[in-house]
Amino acid sequence: MYRSMSSFAIGCGRLPTLLAVAIAACLVSSVALATDEPADPPPMTTMQWQHLEKLINDRANEIANSRQFFEEDPRPTEVVATLDPTTKVLRLDLDVSFGRLVGGLELEDFQSQIRVGMEDLTDQIPGFNTTDWRIGGRDMDYWFNEDFPLPERDDDLRLQLPLREPSDENPPISQLEGPNDGMYVQSTSSEAVLPRIVVAAGHGAYHHAKFGWTTQRERVNGVLEDDITQDFVDHLFRMTQLNGGDPVRVRADNAGLTHEASGLSARSVAARYYLEALEPENDAIWNSKPEDPSDLRERNQDIRSRPLYANAIGASAIAHIHTNADLPKASGTRVIVHPGRGADLAMGRLTLCSMRELIHADERYVGYTVPLDPNTVSEKGENTQAEMPSMIVEVGFHTNPNDAKLLLDPDFQRLAMRGVAKGMRLFREGASCESFRVGAQPQMTANVGQQVQMPVDLKGHPVYPVDISVKQVNCKEGQACRSERRLVASKKAADEYRFGYLCWHGEEEAPLEFVVFAKDVDGVATPSVTYTLTCKKQS
Repeated sequence: MYRSMSSFAIGCGRLPTLLAVAIAACLVSSVALATDEPADPPPMTTMQWQHLEKLINDRANEIANSRQFFEEDPRPTEVVATLDPTTKVLRLDLDVSFGRLVGGLELEDFQSQIRVGMEDLTDQIPGFNTTDWRIGGRDMDYWFNEDFPLPERDDDLRLQLPLREPSDENPPISQLEGPNDGMYVQSTSSEAVLPRIVVAAGHGAYHHAKFGWTTQRERVNGVLEDDITQDFVDHLFRMTQLNGGDPVRVRADNAGLTHEASGLSARSVAARYYLEALEPENDAIWNSKPEDPSDLRERNQDIRSRPLYANAIGASAIAHIHTNADLPKASGTRVIVHPGRGADLAMGRLTLCSMRELIHADERYVGYTVPLDPNTVSEKGENTQAEMPSMIVEVGFHTNPNDAKLLLDPDFQRLAMRGVAKGMRLFREGASCESFRVGAQPQMTANVGQQVQMPVDLKGHPVYPVDISVKQVNCKEGQACRSERRLVASKKAADEYRFGYLCWHGEEEAPLEFVVFAKDVDGVATPSVTYTLTCKKQS
């Protein structure tokens, strides 16, 4: 039986690490999630750059030659690493013979293994997030275009995704007020045109020319990526609807149907075959490059079929859902976008922002790694062939036993995909990455016998309804503490909410303190904030 080349047995020895003089700024910097920006690390010296470049070069070559990545084994393989201290871009060069492999999963896996296997080194590059692969001195876009013509993109136009034509009767979602203001939005108007969002579950069984029907990945730690991505997309489909989008799947979702050619469940086969059944006359989507003599032709067609279908239906965005693989120590979420595409980068950042917020809302997952910024890499065909903003969401590493447990956890799946759907909605709305919190208020003062109305300032992008709690914490002895909970259905209602308190005689001695916090319908809670009120005698 054919075994897909996805098991990982890289025996990477532990190479010396660079002195910790350049801890990555990307691990600690955030435009909106931190109130105080940490100081920048000291600049690296020329000698330190050279030393780090050598470590990266050695590690890349060690991984490249650690096992057989390709059915036609090209080893020994040489990778040449070059670091640019000015742009903070890592360039990795392969010889021209790899050009014929561009567009195939074998080369993608090879490049991804090297990139992820060096993260402990690239994390030492201040501001690093871009790996630029070159083959025969030419960038990946050149080779992708040689393999299959690349789409024309106007990235500036794609920064504002089409929702519907605004009018007095049909305003943009961002201008809606009333009960749905800021809530999960699903239009009831037959005239509204919701943005089409392709939610693509990665991989699936395919036909290998020599070995017949097989999965693209192997089961590791109880996780079969080909199948579990469908479980994630089940959640993402529903969450996208609730977030005002029109989700479109590229793989069958009905486990009760049988794919006739393979005899497998229709749900388990790759997108290429679902799209063949859906669009039999449009074989340019699912049968691209039919002249390809490779035994892996249909697997490579599957990669292209997802963005090609999204292009054909005029989708506004596409999210490719995957799990990741590397050495067992590698952990956490990664989002991958194509270099030079501002819209994709913005969508990826907001997706990570929302995933971090939603996953960490559950105390069981607080320590799970969700980075601040996407990885910008050039070797992913799913992103490269897309005309619209596109990202790959690697939810976690199935090769890490702890990650694998979470990937199989329905609660974790739900929170992660809520984050993806929310991030894509915030991108459509032109929002920023801002954590949900209660804004501080200046100390308030009122006369005895006067009732003061205290506003509660909610920041960030909660999903309404939101439960606001206010509790007095330093009550006078013998006096009951005041507390109040209010469920607000919209941002407008939250802005209008006031907590009333009447100052009494005897409360002039010390300021009164009220602890305020809030929790949204997704379970995201704010940190507690203390409001202070001073009651004074009337003069």
